[in-house]
Amino acid sequence: MKNKTLTVEAAAAKDPTKYLWFKLNKAKAKFNMHHKTHDLELERDGKFGLKLFKDKYFLLPGADLTTQFALSEAEAKKLVKSSTPFRGQVAKKKVSAGSWEELQPKAKKVKEPKAPKEPKEQEQLIDGASLRDTPGRKALDANTLPKELLTPSAYKSSWYGRVLKKGRNHASDYISVGFAMAKGKYALIVVTRDVGKDSYSSFPESKLTTSMLAGYEQAGYEQVDFDTFLKIRKLAYSAYHSNEDGRKERVEKQANVIIDMKLRVGQQVSIQFDNARVQREILGIDVPGGRIQIRGGGRASRWVRADMVVEIVK
Repeated sequence: MKNKTLTVEAAAAKDPTKYLWFKLNKAKAKFNMHHKTHDLELERDGKFGLKLFKDKYFLLPGADLTTQFALSEAEAKKLVKSSTPFRGQVAKKKVSAGSWEELQPKAKKVKEPKAPKEPKEQEQLIDGASLRDTPGRKALDANTLPKELLTPSAYKSSWYGRVLKKGRNHASDYISVGFAMAKGKYALIVVTRDVGKDSYSSFPESKLTTSMLAGYEQAGYEQVDFDTFLKIRKLAYSAYHSNEDGRKERVEKQANVIIDMKLRVGQQVSIQFDNARVQREILGIDVPGGRIQIRGGGRASRWVRADMVVEIVK
């Protein structure tokens, strides 16, 4: 091994056990321009180690464990073909004999996606006898009323229909109409009232918690009148169930795309996004969820709707 330039510090020796080892069969092998300061010339029966790191092969000569040389895949393959595996000791350390197959990148295992869990009973719409009591577990429709909504007087002293201000700069308020439970936590179901118009434009599922209504009697929250509340509650629950039914129908259509197009892991498919059409490899398939996992930028991956697939490329 020839030194091109004088170095001040001696490099530390590499660990030979991190490499797979070979012994050169042919007369010699030369490697120039594979290191910043050294050229390498391996003699017949010379021992050397090889390892793959990212997309490069690194050669470590047995005669000098302080310097390794970067080789291309073609150079490394040619060198291995001219050598035999070596098993023994290098620098008094037991090393492993290598082969070209062992130096290949290991294929990454793609985990099959788990099927989405069926909604639990506790995730259905729930109402309680009062804010202080544990809400019951029966699912409600608009015609099933808790005891606070059976009479106007009972309603008047309840938390139902209370107006929660969204803030000074907002032109609408939240009105509490019931409970929902998701992920083990209770959240309020609310409707949105346009201030000054007495109209109810949307029925969102709020992230507000029951703590927002704690002490409602003392807080003096405004309450809509009983007849108005019953109307908007009915609309809210109808909209909630309508959204759920629509979501299930959309997912079913997306699942049918997977089945009809016979999509499989490993296929290259053309996918239409809002502003571009791209070609990606399928890494995973979730038939119940109507979606596929595709490779993104670099090593990243993401899930997309199956109905975004335009065609199978190969």
